[in-house]
Amino acid sequence: MAAFAAFHLANGGGFHCLDNGLVVLLPKRPDAATPSDFRPIAMIHSFGKLVSKVLAMQLAPFMKMLLAPNQTAFIRGRSILDSFKYVQSAAALFRKKKIPKMLLKLDISKAFDTLSWAFLLEILGALGFSTKWRDWIAILLSSASSRILVNGVPGPKIIHRRGVRQGDSLSPLLFVLAMDGLNRLVSGAVAAGALRQLELPQVKHHCSPYADDAILFASPTLQEAEALKLLLHTFGVASGLTANLAKCSISPLSVPSEDLAVVTAALGCVVEELLITYLGLPLSARALSKSQLHGLVNTVAYGCRLRLGRYLRRVAVLTAIPLYAMMADQLPGWARKEIEAICRRFFWAGSDRSIRGSLAGRG
Repeated sequence: MAAFAAFHLANGGGFHCLDNGLVVLLPKRPDAATPSDFRPIAMIHSFGKLVSKVLAMQLAPFMKMLLAPNQTAFIRGRSILDSFKYVQSAAALFRKKKIPKMLLKLDISKAFDTLSWAFLLEILGALGFSTKWRDWIAILLSSASSRILVNGVPGPKIIHRRGVRQGDSLSPLLFVLAMDGLNRLVSGAVAAGALRQLELPQVKHHCSPYADDAILFASPTLQEAEALKLLLHTFGVASGLTANLAKCSISPLSVPSEDLAVVTAALGCVVEELLITYLGLPLSARALSKSQLHGLVNTVAYGCRLRLGRYLRRVAVLTAIPLYAMMADQLPGWARKEIEAICRRFFWAGSDRSIRGSLAGRG
């Protein structure tokens, strides 16, 4: 309790001793030899986790008031499917009305690891957080350090300079507050005339962010492509959340080929027809065909090969995948039957390919 009292007074002296972590490298394969063959797992001091949990519990009820309605990540009362359905509906409407638009899917690599602390604290100040709250966040961030455990011996201390810890209670909330800066930049560009208003009243937002996954709608013109490039560069320099344009993709919606060539050259992105994966689901402006839905069925079949207990896989993996998809769209009868058959064969025979497994006799 004395440590909590000192932290409440924003006295960070000695807090670095309670906010350190040990990183254990777990081999992904028996013959692990290179760094990529290991999975890092961080063990954090319990007091730092308690402080983060307390702050997260205090902040969570206010997230809906602080963030725009198009940000749905980690906010009570909002769902990941809200973002997916918004993008899906907007793309379908643009295609139906034959309004030329490009859908830009952003790739922000290692976003949680690169977030600038100075930017985050500026965002908190702009949102009206008190000086004490910002001091608490600054203490949590600046006191963090890690040591890598090698053969049971901790290595030298690694002082953190940016990023937020994944798996921490407070980190997701802080991250989406920082990502809201991109949302506000896009809104500012629309207000300034750098980006055109969307022509459909049903589509109110150019940007649909979900944590570090973001979709942008824009007109396929050189002016808007250059404005987006400058906007993303500005946001990346300020926040540390840099979009890798070479890995971002443009999906054209009723865009003439010559206009598509112009915006692609300006942005340096790859072109993907609108059958992309967004938030773990296939995204298209049309109803998915049978061949396209086979990808979902194959994902369920792949879940049978994970190294988990048979019942755990049946409940936690094989059932969860189609349920998540059906919350977004209704699956046709053939897909439901095929998924059910895979689950049944696996549960009774241990393989998704078995033809011998059958239900237990009822008599």
